[in-house]
Amino acid sequence: RTEEFIGSGAENISRGYRLSSTFGIDYGHQAECTQKIPAMMRDELRSVITELIPDEYIQKLVVEFEEAASSSLNYTVVVDLDGRAARARSRLERAVQRGLVESCNRHGWVIPFQQVTLHKASA
Repeated sequence: RTEEFIGSGAENISRGYRLSSTFGIDYGHQAECTQKIPAMMRDELRSVITELIPDEYIQKLVVEFEEAASSSLNYTVVVDLDGRAARARSRLERAVQRGLVESCNRHGWVIPFQQVTLHKASA
């Protein structure tokens, strides 16, 4: 029924949609984290995406330094896409993550794992 379909949370992406992600690298790359690294990630990510869709389908591609978090230097990744890229949505989501990891591997940027440090209190 129509009411059930509308209530299911279906999303119309034929007019365009956004992929967004947060991605972190190790503090060892702090000296280059705000300018050089996001620019390189963005350019390399564009190459990965355009292996799947034409460049003209990319309306916006941004990689920006977001924050110095407790265990990593985090970036916000935003890709706004034309609705013509709708069929490739799932593949593009995976390609963005793959592209970021490949960029890190290529340049030796370490992807940290969350660290938990326990301190023993003195009695």
